[in-house]
Amino acid sequence: MGVNATVASVRQEYWVPQLRQLSKSVIHHCVICKKTQGRPYRVNIAPPLPEFRVQRKQPFSVTGVDYTGALLTKEKHQNPKKAYIVLFTCPVTRGIHIELVKDLSCDSFLMVFRKFCSRRGFPSLMLSDNATTFVSTSVYLKNMAESPLVQEHLNAIKCKWKFIPARAPWFGAIWERLIGLLKTCLKKVIGQAFLGFSELSCIVTELEAIINDIPLSYTPGDLDQLDILTPNHLILGCKLRSFPREVIDWKDATNDPLYVENKDVGKRFLYITKKM
Repeated sequence: MGVNATVASVRQEYWVPQLRQLSKSVIHHCVICKKTQGRPYRVNIAPPLPEFRVQRKQPFSVTGVDYTGALLTKEKHQNPKKAYIVLFTCPVTRGIHIELVKDLSCDSFLMVFRKFCSRRGFPSLMLSDNATTFVSTSVYLKNMAESPLVQEHLNAIKCKWKFIPARAPWFGAIWERLIGLLKTCLKKVIGQAFLGFSELSCIVTELEAIINDIPLSYTPGDLDQLDILTPNHLILGCKLRSFPREVIDWKDATNDPLYVENKDVGKRFLYITKKM
């Protein structure tokens, strides 16, 4: 019950000189007291950020990449098929770029990587875990960069691929945090629904814009600071707002040859826009 209770209990039978100091020492070294009343470990001081995260460079000049788990897509009158999301993230701006692929092959990733480079620029450093897809892609890019036919074109923008240590996923927290955020958004938007590949690709692109609009700092309650810094401010120069759903005229979709009757369009629209 503490020092005072211990001193009072002992003095009922014995008089011990400097009993209070002795009680403090005994309680301080008591293992049971430490287990039940001990304070938690202090949080270690965070180490400084890596150099590539604090340098002023073009967005996505340093890029981390990762895959999500399999998602099921279903086209009309077809069996469900798997699809995967490739997430590219910039460690400096915390912006993301998302692409949807149908498999985990090296060729599919190279096609996605080419699309990413065409839109965001060729990165100088790629970061990823030790997945088989990335290892084979890294070897392919290395051989391609060292080829005499393309070497002179890649000398100025030659890409270096760096892998995090094996069995150390905490080194990839740059993209793992955003992967978790993307999965949370997908669960809220899609739920258990089956979407087609093109529909899922559209939703994933909208989620990219939403995640890139997340504030990078605390949102104050001051009216003078209504515009909060987001990744889109660093990438595009302004905040990118989502396209309002009320403006979409889904009746124009009746011209789609895949739908014959208006009720099919209405059912599909309600299905992909319902709140789970």
